[in-house]
Amino acid sequence: MELVAALQATNWMIYGERGAAKVLDMHPEKLRYRMRKYGLRRRCAYWA
Repeated sequence: MELVAALQATNWMIYGERGAAKVLDMHPEKLRYRMRKYGLRRRCAYWA
């Protein structure tokens, strides 16, 4: 899934010049909506 690849490449940063939304060429809120829709959440390294 390209959403996950973009999020991993940007270290799960959504907003900003180096954010995943910019990489995917979409509005950050649309990316957040799709993350909620598909149940995508960043795994905390502390709990891994």
